[in-house]
Amino acid sequence: MMPAADRWQDLDAEQLLSEWSRGFESTEAAIAHAIWVANRLAKLEPREERREFYSLKDDWLRLHSEDLVSGHVTRHEVDDCWGCGGSGYCNCDDGWWHGRECNRCYGTGECERCDGTGIYWERTLYEHRLVVAGQRYSFHSYSQPRLLSDEPGADLSHYGGTFTEEEITALPLPFQGLLRMLRYVKEHLWMRRNSESCTSHSSDNSTSRSMGDSQMASEILYTIGYGRWSTGVRIERLVSALKAAEVTMLVDVRHAPCSSGLPPKGSTNYWPKPWHLQPGNAGIAATLAAEGITYRWLVELGNPQKTDEKMTALREHIASGERNWPVNRGLDLLEDMVAADGAVICLLCACAKHEDCHRKLIAEEFVNRSDQFSRIVDLSS
Repeated sequence: MMPAADRWQDLDAEQLLSEWSRGFESTEAAIAHAIWVANRLAKLEPREERREFYSLKDDWLRLHSEDLVSGHVTRHEVDDCWGCGGSGYCNCDDGWWHGRECNRCYGTGECERCDGTGIYWERTLYEHRLVVAGQRYSFHSYSQPRLLSDEPGADLSHYGGTFTEEEITALPLPFQGLLRMLRYVKEHLWMRRNSESCTSHSSDNSTSRSMGDSQMASEILYTIGYGRWSTGVRIERLVSALKAAEVTMLVDVRHAPCSSGLPPKGSTNYWPKPWHLQPGNAGIAATLAAEGITYRWLVELGNPQKTDEKMTALREHIASGERNWPVNRGLDLLEDMVAADGAVICLLCACAKHEDCHRKLIAEEFVNRSDQFSRIVDLSS
């Protein structure tokens, strides 16, 4: 039995977990129930504590991705850019700029605040259905599940809700107690489990390579493009998608991922962005490093003629196989990186659509040359 509700503050986090776990068949079952209870309580809590819990819940969902029965899209949420009203166009034709080159869009006609997308932010709410310790659970999250069904997810009102006042009073722990306990669980159980999993994965990869295990050919080469993601959530969506797929190395195949620290005069849109490569502890490399994901930029794999929609030059260079063309040297470098690290790889470009992007050509050629990868999965949707 847990102590009286007014005495839980006297226990440290480890003691809270021990007491909470009484009556459950396993610690795993106890933690799953704690997540379920806290998820219903979180809706009534202050924003910062609510956000902290949702982050913990997403960590738990990723940890139990193998327990996922099915994933579903519940809804897609979009907020129009307030700079252009959702049109994506610069308003330079409406004023005294008419007939001149606008120093905001520089003749592109695109809104400088949303890069022409018309979107301030967008995100997708998913439903995760899983079985943990023999118990079925359903949770909503903005983290994309490993599996996605064509069946739409249940609306938020279908699951969860909040507890009644009587039910809250009867709970052995309030939300703050559960949050303290789950912080401890993440630090002392989940992080250790992830570390052991990574060590095991690395060992398995080394063994497979040395034995020429045919199972290695079933591995996936991921690709991703952020072109239609709003700037307000672009880096967050990138990190979320990579972590959901358990990617350990992002290979940047953008020809120019850097941004000047000196924007054109009068512009508010050309400062370095979080998805740009920047020096020091800023930019995409630092952000990914904080999440345990290695970043590599291979300029050799950039598209040499970005204005050619058919990518004629790139196709010819790949077909020739000659190492005097940068793309073939880049493919060799990529192969060396994979062989050395045994990493889960994702290729990054800015283009929204995989089928229209040069990353598709790069990925297909790399899979053709590699014994380790057999299929390509794009994470952009």
